[in-house]
Amino acid sequence: MTITKELKEKLTSPFDTTEVKFKPAAIKDGKALALPYVDARTILDRLDETIGCENWHDEYEVVSSNQVICKLTIHGTTKSDAGESSNEDKEPLKSAVSDALKRAAVKFGIGRYLYRSPKIWCKFDENKREFIEKPDIKEKLDKDFLSKIENRDDTEEVTIPECASCGEKITNRVAIFSKKHYQMPLCMKCQNTVIKEE
Repeated sequence: MTITKELKEKLTSPFDTTEVKFKPAAIKDGKALALPYVDARTILDRLDETIGCENWHDEYEVVSSNQVICKLTIHGTTKSDAGESSNEDKEPLKSAVSDALKRAAVKFGIGRYLYRSPKIWCKFDENKREFIEKPDIKEKLDKDFLSKIENRDDTEEVTIPECASCGEKITNRVAIFSKKHYQMPLCMKCQNTVIKEE
């Protein structure tokens, strides 16, 4: 069985914002760059929910104590990527397996939009290694997109938005609405598909 357009839409649809977590990257002036991610269990749930647990499988090759290669197969199509753990991980092999799974899943489009999200800087407590204010990816996407539309110079070239799912050209109004409600620009047809799935 091949990966259909409908299946691809289900795999690549944004996660509920409650499932998106953040880890600190660069730290500067009491703030940290919040990198959005989902954990491996969320990826497994997405695979089970969209295609069924019998239609996918994963294999792992241990390269070293902190490096692993995951081969993820969905309906006969296999994609692979390497994952690794950091020096701070208490269970480096387990962390590397999770990282490898997430990276392989991204090659199928699962969670790829998170890598393209705008930069989010939030107040951060370096001693406790935690965010003082909760990062909000949905709010950041909305503000950045609206600012780009509202503050552009009328003489500059206007890029016509496209649906992130099917590639159809859409109006700015539809793009703004879908960014607000689905975290990505979607045409009306693809928005209806998301509503039906929910």
